[in-house]
Amino acid sequence: MRIVKALGVLLLTCMSASVAAEPAANHLGNWLTAFNSGDKATIQKFYGDHLGDADALTARNMRAETCGFDLARIENDSDESFRALLSQRCFPALFRVSFAVADNGETLENFKLQPFAMSEARTLAATRDIADRLAGLDSFAGSMIVARDGEEPWTYTAGTFSKNDARPITLETPMFLASAGKMFTAVSILQLVEKDQVELDAPLSRYLPNYPNSEMAKVTIRQLLSHRGGTGEDGILQREDGANRAWVRTIDDLIKLNGSRAPDFPPGSKFDYSNYGFILLGAVIERVSGQYYQNFIQ
Repeated sequence: MRIVKALGVLLLTCMSASVAAEPAANHLGNWLTAFNSGDKATIQKFYGDHLGDADALTARNMRAETCGFDLARIENDSDESFRALLSQRCFPALFRVSFAVADNGETLENFKLQPFAMSEARTLAATRDIADRLAGLDSFAGSMIVARDGEEPWTYTAGTFSKNDARPITLETPMFLASAGKMFTAVSILQLVEKDQVELDAPLSRYLPNYPNSEMAKVTIRQLLSHRGGTGEDGILQREDGANRAWVRTIDDLIKLNGSRAPDFPPGSKFDYSNYGFILLGAVIERVSGQYYQNFIQ
């Protein structure tokens, strides 16, 4: 009788361990189902419910790039965490997914998707395949270049001018860079930070002491970089901004146009994408470096 009781206790213990381990595995399965669906609302619901990211923009972009994942191998499936290898569906490359389940059993913590390094040839082939596939879906048209010192650049083009213009994109096709310029602005600011010429938590007023609005002048460089300064739009991009576009030509003109405006919300309190915030960063670069820097092109 004692042996039967002992076996019963052991069985209950094993069952409890199995039940405790289920949530992590179940979350992985539910995430794969939502992610692989490619459906915007489905992906947003999972990320909103379990990862605190109701927009899930990065996840949706990754779904378009990878075509989804298949489970290749489970590396760890414990009571508190899960780790596995995933294979991409678009081309043979691996990712590692890992996360922990919070005490509430629903929130996923430290959720990471880490790609494995690929060879140069494989990486370039994958980039080409992604461009071709997105071009076929009318989601991409453009030129790509990978350049390194002393080596012949790798280039590739995909797509056409428009749905109604079948001319193919070439390396000579002019492109409107638009917000891609923000990457160069951010790198330039961080180069100045590296040289101790700019401090991330310094107010705008340190570098633009004559900025017209005193409240906006308190916004920090870090807040400008992260779109958390409440700096709003630039007043030149909308259909109704034609009169402004007629005379605005430089960063100083843009500050003259917008400089009297106070922040739209207490700086640092929330995220709001702002073109004008990066224009102000361009002004900081000009003042600190003494070099001409204009990220608005006529």
